[in-house]
Amino acid sequence: MRPARPRERRPAGSMAAATLAAAAALTGAGGTASAFTVVGSETRPQHSASGAPLGQPGQPVPQNLRGEAESTAWPQLAAVTGAFAAAASAVGRRRRIAAASKGAGSTQLGVLALGQQPVQAHLAAARGNAAASTTGRGARIVVKNGGKTKRGMYARFRRKDMWLNLSKNFKGRQRNVHRFARQAVMDALKKKYRSRRLFKRERRKLWIMRCNANAKLHGISYSYFIMKCKEANVNINRKILSQLGVYDRCVFTNIVDLACPNWQEIKAKKNYVSPGYSVEQIDDVMIPYIEKTVPEIYTDANIRFNRQVKEGRVEYTVDMGDPEMWREVLPKMPELANFNLPDHWMKNANAEHEMLPLSMITVPKGQESDDYMSFMYRVKKEQMLDKVREKEGEKTWPKKEGVTREDWFKEEPQSWFK
Repeated sequence: MRPARPRERRPAGSMAAATLAAAAALTGAGGTASAFTVVGSETRPQHSASGAPLGQPGQPVPQNLRGEAESTAWPQLAAVTGAFAAAASAVGRRRRIAAASKGAGSTQLGVLALGQQPVQAHLAAARGNAAASTTGRGARIVVKNGGKTKRGMYARFRRKDMWLNLSKNFKGRQRNVHRFARQAVMDALKKKYRSRRLFKRERRKLWIMRCNANAKLHGISYSYFIMKCKEANVNINRKILSQLGVYDRCVFTNIVDLACPNWQEIKAKKNYVSPGYSVEQIDDVMIPYIEKTVPEIYTDANIRFNRQVKEGRVEYTVDMGDPEMWREVLPKMPELANFNLPDHWMKNANAEHEMLPLSMITVPKGQESDDYMSFMYRVKKEQMLDKVREKEGEKTWPKKEGVTREDWFKEEPQSWFK
């Protein structure tokens, strides 16, 4: 705010000189009084009623003029009193005089007394003219804020009432103690400010979730649906789309038809389920694969195999080991007899494996791995040694007879207790 401009002050000597000039004009006898003119703080030479010049400041008054000055002292004092009354009346009319003289270069103040010539006193201030000095900005008391005080007598009480009014629903001292109420209200207002923006963010997330759920019912994703709406110039916001998906799904479907006409084809392709393989197709691939992996499955007495057809799949099991060990373990672990494996026997029992197509199970001849080839070499070598031991009458690996591929399809499973 700009500081107030100080009031202008007139030189005391100018006002006194002007008053004396008016007194001299009012008391002049018959002759024409010379007007006393003040310009700034400079004065012009003073003259007596007879025209003789008076003494200048700092110079002695001549003896022949001293008596004349003393004879006119009392009439001058009376004239001074009348001049002050006229000046007070002129000051009361300063605004009308300033309005009438607006635009003029100077303002003249005339005083009429006893039918004499008016005295003209050109009062000059430090800035501007007489009107500016008496009615201008410097002559007024500048009131800040237009007279409205912000820090009044009861401002502190009003502020306390404001904070306590905002905290009237709080508990404890936060409701009726000003210091705690103010802290609690400021904290609450900050949280309210943040909550207003979090609410908008959460609402938008909810609308997107609902639009995504309804879009997936039509076989398309949310991003694809919004992109198609933009391309089709469907300018419906997410709030309305979510409400349509909840309360009027038929209208939502119409919007999907407009934005993405081929959504039914996309949905059918995405929901396509392969018919799978028949049991015969699975047996034709899996049984030869097991026979190739376990070459002695039909001749080794320490091997049992079974097959079960279940809904959508066929399970094959091959158990290997000493029959005496199995007869001891199975009563303790009956799940093994039901084609199940204990979890602690598996590295990752809950792992989900993707179903492989049958074409990827069989390995073409000549493309077997080195491990498989070394395994088959050892198997053939042991078979040759068994034949030699048999000829020599030595003990060989236990054998079984009468087991073929047809045993896979028998309803009675193979058992270790036979």
